[in-house]
Amino acid sequence: MCSTSRRLPWPVLPRRPLLHLYRSPRRAAAPAGPATRFTALYRQGDADYDENFMIEGATGSGYRGECGMGVAEGLDNDLTKPTAMDVWLFDKGDVRTMTTVLLSDFAFGNASLRERLRDKGDVILAAPGQIFRIQHKTLDLEGRIADLAYAEGPGPAKSTFKTLRVELTVTPRMTVVWDTLSRTYG
Repeated sequence: MCSTSRRLPWPVLPRRPLLHLYRSPRRAAAPAGPATRFTALYRQGDADYDENFMIEGATGSGYRGECGMGVAEGLDNDLTKPTAMDVWLFDKGDVRTMTTVLLSDFAFGNASLRERLRDKGDVILAAPGQIFRIQHKTLDLEGRIADLAYAEGPGPAKSTFKTLRVELTVTPRMTVVWDTLSRTYG
């Protein structure tokens, strides 16, 4: 009796090697939908400044989270003279709010203030064109400092923001897809 093997019209691939084609969600994530853009704008003198934006899912799929910007620290505890601003991202898929603190030249040069603000999140020196990222469980935020001006007057140089405009771009992550692939292809 002669044994013949039957050939399939497509190659049979082992299950495991397909995972190398996909990036791990811990290293990077692909966008799951369109980006949502917001602009946060601080102008000197607003003691109650706290701007927030609601993030909706693609095609009206509901509430995904919020992001925004507020005063993190005022010079001599005066919130109308912000020396540090915080940009934050809340992801409804997680219980934490992730924060990046934008520091004035003065605040960045003050080691004790910089260390104290580090408890709130990542700290960076605010500079025009500066780009920063906040990655959460199901959302990514990319911020870009579009405009920055320091207030003039008494006090240390470059210590308080006169205006600060930050462009925020929020993109959904495909962590759910990656987790499913990981469980399926193990």
